[in-house]
Amino acid sequence: MTAAQSVTTVGLTWYYRGDYKRVLEIMADADTFPPTYDMWVRTAEAAEEHARKSGRIVVRAMIDPQTFVSWCKSRGMEANAQARIAYTNEEAHRAVTARR
Repeated sequence: MTAAQSVTTVGLTWYYRGDYKRVLEIMADADTFPPTYDMWVRTAEAAEEHARKSGRIVVRAMIDPQTFVSWCKSRGMEANAQARIAYTNEEAHRAVTARR
């Protein structure tokens, strides 16, 4: 496969509407989040569309608040952007390798 033929897969952190209030409670950087799920999802959907238009395959990595807190604790990480990126990358990798 040549570089021109390669496809990049990206993970995109995603939340369920019903979990958003709890997400805001657990994240150390919650002050950087939009105050409502509707505002957040508009931004996330725009990022997803941009990635797809750029030729990327997007994998939504659902973050369950309870699971994410446990995941962070097991790695000695604070629940913040850095942890979300690491978690999302793991979930995207898992999803892609499961498809093979």
